[in-house]
Amino acid sequence: MPSRISDRSPEQIEVETNCQALARSGLGFFRYTRYEFFQITDIGSFKRDLETLATRVLTARDYGSSRRVHGVPWDEVQQFAFSYQGFHCIGLPERLLSQFPPEFSELPIPPANSTFPSETIHLLRCTYSVNGPGLAPPPPAGTKLLFELDGSLRCHRCEPFGFRDGLTEPRIHGWDGNSDVHAGELFLGAKSASGQVSESILVPMDLDPGNVLPEAIYSPCNKDLGRWGTFLVFQDLEQDVSGFWKGLHTALVQAVGPASLEKLVWAASRMIGRWPSGWPVSLAPDADPGGEPPDEEFSFSSDPNGVRCPFSAHIRRTNPRDVVPNRDVELSRLESARRVIFRRSRVYGSDAFDPRILLPPYKIGLDSFFGQLSAVQGTRGLRFVALNASIRNQFGFVVSAWVNNPSFGGAIESPDPIIGYRSSEGQSLFRILGREGDIEFNLPRCAVSIRCSGSFLLPSIPALRWLASGASTASQ
Repeated sequence: MPSRISDRSPEQIEVETNCQALARSGLGFFRYTRYEFFQITDIGSFKRDLETLATRVLTARDYGSSRRVHGVPWDEVQQFAFSYQGFHCIGLPERLLSQFPPEFSELPIPPANSTFPSETIHLLRCTYSVNGPGLAPPPPAGTKLLFELDGSLRCHRCEPFGFRDGLTEPRIHGWDGNSDVHAGELFLGAKSASGQVSESILVPMDLDPGNVLPEAIYSPCNKDLGRWGTFLVFQDLEQDVSGFWKGLHTALVQAVGPASLEKLVWAASRMIGRWPSGWPVSLAPDADPGGEPPDEEFSFSSDPNGVRCPFSAHIRRTNPRDVVPNRDVELSRLESARRVIFRRSRVYGSDAFDPRILLPPYKIGLDSFFGQLSAVQGTRGLRFVALNASIRNQFGFVVSAWVNNPSFGGAIESPDPIIGYRSSEGQSLFRILGREGDIEFNLPRCAVSIRCSGSFLLPSIPALRWLASGASTASQ
């Protein structure tokens, strides 16, 4: 959530006045979300409608200051993002399209059961609602709805495996206090942790006769299409809850013998790096303290050997903080800041079990727990949304160099135990170091599957207005 208006710097006020609210907040006021994927079929009709829609998009400043948008009370709000193919469809000139990074141009992948599996996705609309997804507005004019996915925030704030989620929101230096993360890790055309300006999409002055876009800060003879915007990575992650817990139990029994629910939770918490309550195991290595977890500004430098939190744990893989392999503490903090992503995810599907089962004093046994899992029907998982200024250097790097790297931090055949790729069951190891001896077991098959994915640009409000104008299709 953005800080109070009175605390904001002029730069922050400028950004939050012009960026879509999702860029700065998970929009927790709205419990329900619908993600709709469209193809643009009539460019003229779409642009005319977009001109109106752009005036109604919730900005970060609106979200941080009131419960009204242009005087209208919030019931639902919309946020819009374009794929590379969408920009191409509406006629963005080639000299602008060529500036987008190669990884952004990859085709979004729809779900296998999509009504239009071979159609190209041009537009993502995220509708956030207080009262439920049934109130989603009509499609933008000149578009065809290809498929839609729903998500929500749960009162218990846990993801489907039963662990508290959504705890880490990177703070931006000078905006949310002192931090190694800078605005350029989130927004295009802004200064990043490395001291460099994040790449953006420069627009010649002659393509913006209406003076809608901001000037490019470090290229004053150009306008900036990307400024106050951010790249959005969407993944539909299906989680096999029963497979996760039963597979872990089988692996643990083979390694150490009979295991209770408490022991099972202990092992799963080492794999994730947190107890079900959200407490980091690096701060509470012996047992889940329960209650509200502490401030997220903890470090791994007090656990350099991975005794309390294994090197291969999920949260240590995705954000190694101040202990990046082959880096000292200062360089580790800088490296982690450069690779950070801003998550805006929501869960879907019914709960497989009450997450309180996983909290001490563990009032049920394994048979009862597995019985509940066996009765589960339907699918569940995470509508994963990550924002970053560079897909290649942030999301892409984290996945390839940290999550899927089997030797990260000196590990042997051990990718991320939750989402890391492994070719087959029993081919990856997970090691837990301990004062009374180490435990090592074969990881069960990955219980998280990607059902659809895509990369989009979440443009600024001025960029939406410019895209709706005829200037965006000026002479190629």
